[in-house]
Amino acid sequence: MKEVKDFEQLRLSLEGAKEHPRETGWDIYRYMKENLERMESQEARTLLACYMKMGLERPSLLHSLMLNIALRMAKKFKNFQFDRFFDMWEYPGIERIIGYVDYYDEARKFYHIYDSLSRHFVSVDPHIVPEVGGFVEFTPIIPEDGKFKTAVVHRTFGEEDYLAATEAFGTYDAIVTHVDEEKGFFGYRITSEIRKTPEGTITEEGTAFMGAASYRKGQQLKLLLFLKRGKDKVKRNYVAKTLAKR
Repeated sequence: MKEVKDFEQLRLSLEGAKEHPRETGWDIYRYMKENLERMESQEARTLLACYMKMGLERPSLLHSLMLNIALRMAKKFKNFQFDRFFDMWEYPGIERIIGYVDYYDEARKFYHIYDSLSRHFVSVDPHIVPEVGGFVEFTPIIPEDGKFKTAVVHRTFGEEDYLAATEAFGTYDAIVTHVDEEKGFFGYRITSEIRKTPEGTITEEGTAFMGAASYRKGQQLKLLLFLKRGKDKVKRNYVAKTLAKR
């Protein structure tokens, strides 16, 4: 893990930014992440402006992390105009979409988020903390090479908004085809139109773990479903949640 520079070391790094802009960009991020809570608005805005002037490659992981710093600044400093800053962020096709928070990697502090197209995003130590099993509104950051898609989380959905977020994400109508209580899974067949996804093909039939719920053959359900990579590196149908069909 890289050492966080003190202010004098950061100043020297900034002076040589033309020779090593990417390294200086990371120095700014690490310094601001470590010291933002005790920084004054002027210092924080100056460092963010220095980063923006370096013209580093984007999209990138660093650029996404700096956007998270800007989100923290918006909460801490009332005079920081985040909407104006975000308009300057220079990402093509900036959008906000609904995502499902599948799990949290505690060691890396990564939240793993999927959208309705089965695209997998990672939110790295976000300022707005999502809840696993819940929904978020986020901006997807997708590098040109398609690797390490990141998510900038803007809001979470509480219990009162859960059904609306579920509908916005989208579900599949399905019918239970068989139940294996001994092994703890059930089979299903999707009966509604299957969405196309750039991540692969969602199959009409599949299986899912039962969890604490009980199912019966012929039962109609709604499935919160997307493609997910297994231990064998193959992407298959993954049922994140089942809901009663109304």
